[in-house]
Amino acid sequence: MSSTDSSIPEPPRDDVSAIRCHVCQKMILRKGTAKYFQEPLRRCLLCNKTYCASHGSPSYANPTPDMEDGVCEINHHTYFRKHPSKPNVYMSIEHRTRTLEDPSK
Repeated sequence: MSSTDSSIPEPPRDDVSAIRCHVCQKMILRKGTAKYFQEPLRRCLLCNKTYCASHGSPSYANPTPDMEDGVCEINHHTYFRKHPSKPNVYMSIEHRTRTLEDPSK
């Protein structure tokens, strides 16, 4: 057993599905490594996926005081374009707000 002092735990290489942050999962599958930090997990307001604290968008860490969740760091414009029929996916906070106020848009 190693006695290294690290604040970031080592990801389980054999079971990527055990990693609950969708950005960490993609990074491990593509690069074999990730900024792996699981807690606290949040649900992205724009893509409805879970992400860890190290993959939150710095610009939208907490968009409004009444919202618990924030926004992950992926490109939501591209994600929305590639998944047009997926429910609860938005391009931006403004798009989300407009859609929730008037669902016909």
